[in-house]
Amino acid sequence: MNSGARIYVVLPQTVETPGGWVIQPPGRQAEQACHVTAKLRHELGLTTMDSKDGELTVPVYEDYTTIILAARDSHEMMHVYNLFVKQKMQRNMTFFSDHNPGAYGSDFRPITALAIYTLPKKTVGILDYLPLWDGHLKGNV
Repeated sequence: MNSGARIYVVLPQTVETPGGWVIQPPGRQAEQACHVTAKLRHELGLTTMDSKDGELTVPVYEDYTTIILAARDSHEMMHVYNLFVKQKMQRNMTFFSDHNPGAYGSDFRPITALAIYTLPKKTVGILDYLPLWDGHLKGNV
C-alpha cells in the first residue's frame, strides 16, 4: 500500500576516508544504491507478508518509485542528512557503509549512500537542487 511516498537515494561521487578522498566509480555507486534501497525497505517494513492457505507466509513485492540523486561528495550527502534531521525525519532514513578494503583501505567502512522514504513535498529545499544520478562523474572530483 503506497501512500505516494517515494524512496530517495543520495550517492556521493567521492567519499572521505582516513587516507584521503576516494572516487566512487559508476558501477560501485549503482551497487551502493541497490544496497541502501534494500536496507531501507527492510528496516521500514516496506515488504509485506501474505499468507497462502493460512500456512505459508511469503513476502509480497510492492513497487515504490525510487529516485537516485548525485551528491558531489560525502560532505554534501551528510549536509542533506542534517537537513532532514532538522525536519525530524531521521526515522525514515538509513545509510549504507561499504566494506571494501581494496577501495577504502583497511577495514574502514565509509558511508557511501543515504536513502529516505518520504513524500515528494517533504524534500523541497533539501533534495531539489541535487541532479539525478546518471552514472557519470561530474565537476571537480
